[in-house]
Amino acid sequence: MKLKKLTLLLPAFAIGLITLNSNSGGVGSPDLTNSPQGGNANCTQCHTGTAGSGTVIVMLKDFTTGVPVSQYELGKTYTVDVILSDGTNPPATGFQSTIYTGSSTAHPGTLTANTGSKIIGNFATHTSETSATFTSGTYKWSYNWTAPTTVTATVNIYASCNSADGNNLQTGDKISSGFIQVQQKVNTGIEDKNWLHHALTVAPNPCASDLNVTLNFNLTGSSKYTVLDMFGRTVKQFMSTEINNQFAVQDLASGQYILMLSNGNNRSSVVFNKQ
Repeated sequence: MKLKKLTLLLPAFAIGLITLNSNSGGVGSPDLTNSPQGGNANCTQCHTGTAGSGTVIVMLKDFTTGVPVSQYELGKTYTVDVILSDGTNPPATGFQSTIYTGSSTAHPGTLTANTGSKIIGNFATHTSETSATFTSGTYKWSYNWTAPTTVTATVNIYASCNSADGNNLQTGDKISSGFIQVQQKVNTGIEDKNWLHHALTVAPNPCASDLNVTLNFNLTGSSKYTVLDMFGRTVKQFMSTEINNQFAVQDLASGQYILMLSNGNNRSSVVFNKQ
């Protein structure tokens, strides 16, 4: 990944030079996502900064609803969010991300550009050093992934991010990486009842103060409710054994949030808006 202009000498298995220009934004191959398939290479291949100094969250979301998912369905399109948290508010940031089938070098499905991103070959990357959506020390890029139509089982999504210090050199930058592993969805038990889409009902939506939450299936034991902002940050958590609950959200800033339910192996999510 390159956010500043430099000439990069390729590894011994390649011949020649490649110039990476920050003005063009982004980079495709080689793989610098910290994946095992890429030899765990990351942006420190170009930048002599500190590895692992920030936090990177990779999130897979339903393309239509924007709700995070823990499994994928064949042939369906999803949004991949790459989220970098860096409270130093660097003047330039960038990322590279890719998806592999398990431990193989195969890239399943198809990638398309979304907010702040473009696609180069099998890699998603930033369009410019300021293309990330930014709020309070958090940077987010998004791209789309259409899952393959044939069985691939596990997929691994990798991402590496660069927090550049703006000194027009490849020194002093901070490099962070993250990944998620996602299984293909198998329809068994409660999943056959469209659990992910219909387990929770929230009202009013939008809400100003109290959010009424109804669980539409009978579950045993205590359920954990987690409220995430659209950058994947946890802003509230609640525990309850009840079917009907009322949660106070008046202290949240106006905007869109995700309410996630966890009860044993059961998961569900719903999006709500805070006025």
